[in-house]
Amino acid sequence: MPDDQTSSGAQSPRVGGYLEFGFTAVTTATLIALTAGFGFVSILSIHVGFGLSVDAWWLSVLQAHGHAQLIGWLGLFIVGVSLYFVPRLTGVPLPRPTVVPLTVGLLFVGVVGQSVAGLGVDRGFGPSVIGASGVMTLVATVLYVGTALHVILRASEQRAALHIVCPLLAAALGYGVINAVVSVEAARAGQAVVDIAWNRNAVDVFFCFISYGNSTCDYGRLERWVASPKPRRVSTPHDPGCPIEGSSVGSNWRFTWPTAGWVWVPSWTFSPASSWRLVFRCRRTATLTVISTWPVSWRHFCSGWSRV
Repeated sequence: MPDDQTSSGAQSPRVGGYLEFGFTAVTTATLIALTAGFGFVSILSIHVGFGLSVDAWWLSVLQAHGHAQLIGWLGLFIVGVSLYFVPRLTGVPLPRPTVVPLTVGLLFVGVVGQSVAGLGVDRGFGPSVIGASGVMTLVATVLYVGTALHVILRASEQRAALHIVCPLLAAALGYGVINAVVSVEAARAGQAVVDIAWNRNAVDVFFCFISYGNSTCDYGRLERWVASPKPRRVSTPHDPGCPIEGSSVGSNWRFTWPTAGWVWVPSWTFSPASSWRLVFRCRRTATLTVISTWPVSWRHFCSGWSRV
């Protein structure tokens, strides 16, 4: 019967061509939240509250806790629920239902790997595990974003309302890329702790994915700054004629562009009434931060105003 179909392999039952709701992702998300999520933060809180010694494992476990909460709890929950509702809202069934358990499995293994790396920081296997977990998380993110975009973009014009979530999916992909790069780089450096600044930037990008409010305030306003009048040319140690000035604080760095006063700032904004539109604003500032790895710079970069 057309309303009682079964996908290849009889692993994913389908009703009316749509995948039935699977509790695997939600159950796995809850399990991770109760173990690596809340469990790790309990250990960290006890050490702080009772003044116990904090060793090299502290930061590694702290990052593992954050990764478990973001990807294991929120991420898996979003994947399981969205891939059930989005096909029904768009009227387009999933092309390959097996992508759901594959994505859930890769995310789960990635979170477990990050947790193991946090606990094994003093045992030598942390760096290699954290690098592999970052790659698996990226593969899972690509599968999820690709599947969601395939379903959304194939919807009819009468069901095209979900097109507004495409930038949010781009934020999810951005998180996967940043997380994979910093994880692999940490593995190459023999560390079980990823770069703190880029890890914060990745978290901010992930928040753009899960929150409409953040997407309209941060991600939806990624700006390319255009200075008017023409910026003054200043000397730098690398290029005497380059107007870009670089500075660094520890492992963090930033590039600033000097201006002559007023700066025209074009920004993309989103509203349900007008969709995406380009808005120009004029501000007065001496310099603009073009890009920075400072942990608090991402929101300032996305909002068009740097306080670094």
